[in-house]
Amino acid sequence: ALPVFFLAVAIFWLSLLLTINLRHSPESYEGIELLYTQVEGVDSLELAHTAKNMHHHGLSMNIRYASQPHITLKVKNVEKPETAIKQLFIRQGKRLILQPESHHSNDENTDDNENTEKEPWRIKEIILPLHINHLHTNGIELNISENIANDQNDAINLTLPELHIESEDTSVKLNNIHVIYLNIRNRYNKESCTVESEHSYHYSDRIVVYRKAKIDSLFIESVYGYIDLQNSAPIRSIHLKTTPETGMELDRLDSYQRMRWEPLPTP
Repeated sequence: ALPVFFLAVAIFWLSLLLTINLRHSPESYEGIELLYTQVEGVDSLELAHTAKNMHHHGLSMNIRYASQPHITLKVKNVEKPETAIKQLFIRQGKRLILQPESHHSNDENTDDNENTEKEPWRIKEIILPLHINHLHTNGIELNISENIANDQNDAINLTLPELHIESEDTSVKLNNIHVIYLNIRNRYNKESCTVESEHSYHYSDRIVVYRKAKIDSLFIESVYGYIDLQNSAPIRSIHLKTTPETGMELDRLDSYQRMRWEPLPTP
């Protein structure tokens, strides 16, 4: 019985050791922060969903704002970014274009390498300085808020004087952020979007202002799409230019007193 007891103890400690090793696996796979400091004179960021970069930022992106002089990117599934990531941004005048590339992106078997890779490295969040206040997105959903350590905290600690967003075929959602002037221009290009189709209502691309977002002045130009204002009380003026098929949901009826609507022709 004694040898069996010692064997059981040895197996227990071996199992515990393996569990500790698994728990303390490299944190880089959970997320590494990369700083991009060449932002002087930059006021806009463009995100486009293409076959070339879809592996590295997917169909949605968390955009956070913070009082900092640089851009922070949170990248997961990468242990040595200096050997895995070739390029993050392309600069065109005052605009940065998110165009991530791997070091092996010029290889002949790039597609094969990416398809066989179990978990390719991916940008899961971008933290922006306040002066980058123009966002352009095509096919990538934007989830915008301030950078807070605890998502349970309702307090908003910073204010964006203005934020301009141009979106195409995707959704834009704002939460936990204060914007004095918010300008959103949204276009929904799917040919099946007609008055009778489901795309005119809940199933189309959405502009959502959640309850924790505070907007002082709002302008939205939307071709088709769906607008959902869950915290319209703080909004002093609501200016909408939309096609008649654009769907809308309001949290309170008195918002109509502060609303001005201009119809756009149906494409």
